[in-house]
Amino acid sequence: GTKFIRQQSEDENDFLKCIRILFETEEHRNLQFNCIAVIGALYGRFDQSMASIHALYVAAKICPTTRIILLSVESYTCLLTPGLHKLNVKTGFEGSWCGLLPIGNKCHRLKTTGLKWNLPVEGKEIAFGSLISSSNTFDGSDEVTIATDTNIVWSMGIKYSFQ
Repeated sequence: GTKFIRQQSEDENDFLKCIRILFETEEHRNLQFNCIAVIGALYGRFDQSMASIHALYVAAKICPTTRIILLSVESYTCLLTPGLHKLNVKTGFEGSWCGLLPIGNKCHRLKTTGLKWNLPVEGKEIAFGSLISSSNTFDGSDEVTIATDTNIVWSMGIKYSFQ
């Protein structure tokens, strides 16, 4: 049967409450996840989409070894934590665009390879109000590497059929 868990808090949306239940309740503590895909978390209302992005930042503190991916009809979005990330971009499912968004912080050290317009850009910090990487694309390499000193949101186009 289905188990109902009452959550009295109105400080978090249902998605974030589910993450907390999954990683903080006793009956789930021994479960291990490499990745969780969330379908429909970025659609419609902008405030709800931003709440889903917020949940990625909170989840990185609750479950730092689990990547949470937000999937929509056209995009794949995840939070990249500080360090080096290698992303395979020759699966046949990637679309033509990608972006790196420093939501809530500045990236002082961000270096990429495999993008048409790699970062850093001399004399520019990566931050809202300065420079963000939107409408970027891939340079034809099989892999994109991203080295960052702080959390940054990675988003890329996806397609569901091979063309």
